[in-house]
Amino acid sequence: SSPLQLLALGINFTQSDRIKQTEELSMTEFFKDHIRRVAETDLSRNWFFWFAAAGHFNYAEPDAVPPYLRRDRWERSRQCETKLRFQRRSMLDIMRTAGKSTWTHFAFLDATDWAPTKIQRLLFEEVRRTGTDGATLLLRSVEGVDPVEATGADKWLERLPCSDEATLLDRSRQYRQVNFYRLHK
Repeated sequence: SSPLQLLALGINFTQSDRIKQTEELSMTEFFKDHIRRVAETDLSRNWFFWFAAAGHFNYAEPDAVPPYLRRDRWERSRQCETKLRFQRRSMLDIMRTAGKSTWTHFAFLDATDWAPTKIQRLLFEEVRRTGTDGATLLLRSVEGVDPVEATGADKWLERLPCSDEATLLDRSRQYRQVNFYRLHK
């Protein structure tokens, strides 16, 4: 119940308040449920578990490292023509400076979980503005509420059927929902 402990576990005040309002569980029960789901995974290969528990990945097990950090993927990515840039700005700032119909894909882990509803709405509006027609959005959430539906963005973001399978196949069990959406302009 300590706010400091929640922050140490990666849950900020906004997310904590939203969990308390939308879940039928206490914060203690919420964490127990989360730990139960993580314990059901192959812990030797669960890179989220390893990083959270040990502060590093299990390099003895190649599948226990996120795919984008695996040596074979790194070598392949160096040969791609895709331009990669790192920026130290908020997602909204980056999206606001982009032109219309700039991107075909978006991936937000639990970014919407910690964002206030107003910011969620702004984020989805920028997805609509900067995404091409038919763009794909991957949205993972530790919460049980679909932020796309909750913010009204489901008018132009269609949840795809593969979302249910993606949720079941999430190896980390960090997320209660793994949803794919298709943007319709």
